[in-house]
Amino acid sequence: MAVRDPLAGARRPSHDRTVVKIGSLFDVPLRQRIEPVVKVEDLADERRLADELDGTVVTAPVEAFLDELFHAYSSALDGDGRAAEVGVWLSGPFGCGKSHLAKLLALAVRGEPIDGASLESRLVARLPRRSKHRRRIGQCLAAMGRRPGWVLPCQLGAHADGEGSSLARILLAALYRQRGYSGNVLYAQAVESAIDRRGRLDDFRRRAAARAGVDFEEIQRGPAPYHRALCEAASEVAPELFDTPRAAEQAVERTRIGELCTTDSFVATALGELEAMGQDRMLLLLDEAGPWAKGQQGRLSELQALVEQAALRGRGRLWILVIAHEDVAAARAGWGGPRDEWKSIESRFRFRLALGPESIGQVVEQ
Repeated sequence: MAVRDPLAGARRPSHDRTVVKIGSLFDVPLRQRIEPVVKVEDLADERRLADELDGTVVTAPVEAFLDELFHAYSSALDGDGRAAEVGVWLSGPFGCGKSHLAKLLALAVRGEPIDGASLESRLVARLPRRSKHRRRIGQCLAAMGRRPGWVLPCQLGAHADGEGSSLARILLAALYRQRGYSGNVLYAQAVESAIDRRGRLDDFRRRAAARAGVDFEEIQRGPAPYHRALCEAASEVAPELFDTPRAAEQAVERTRIGELCTTDSFVATALGELEAMGQDRMLLLLDEAGPWAKGQQGRLSELQALVEQAALRGRGRLWILVIAHEDVAAARAGWGGPRDEWKSIESRFRFRLALGPESIGQVVEQ
């Protein structure tokens, strides 16, 4: 039987013409910019976030993974979840969508509306109507939205070649920068946190920037050249604590002498910050974990200690998301490290999803 050419109508008179625009065949508007690289830490631009979510394709394995993870997280909000299993491990090659998925998880933990619409409404709209996971995912996201959490992104790959900086110090510096401090761990602990508790942090930032002659964001990126300006600003803003700039310097020196920046101290600080901010949960987002840990003596021990302390002391309040090219089995073979440490890591990272080239094919097909 002959098959009629579907475009034959194009030769008919103009009043009887059926025109099908290519753009109508796509679920995502063709005018929408698709970012070539999704950066996990970019969580501020709501319009971009909305575009990324509205263009999300949720494959069946990802849907099942989200259902299990969101259910465990939302259950932990009420204290009846498996609080010891707070590790999430996303793996896959470049371009498979792991950063996109990690960003979605971060937004779920934050629980805030995105460009005027909840994550629940945006994500559920991307799920098949007959999905067996659709209802529970929606319920979990609604519960998470009522109890927003704090997301702390950390690009571990940027510290892959650094020596002398422990994982605890890297995370502590990231935490302080997100709190609006200078990023110098000692100065943040000794001076800025005290000023912040008195509600004068914004004034301190303005004065420090004025004295340094640069934006405070520049000071955050590298505070060392602006040490004098920071100490002078501290004595102006909180003279009852630091009556002279030298007093601020001495406070930093005292902190340096007694400093013990360990995983335990970071977890204690993180829990204290959560309480001070009135939030329930924190998600530590550790991107590019492979280059940071592979072949570096002691770093696997730090990761193992972090997930252990997060589970034991955090009791469901601290969650850890590792993003790596390797899944846990491949990391165990390629990163090195004692077997008992890997056993501990595997027991804590219950939620694992390995994305591969086939994930890209499923997205294109859908």
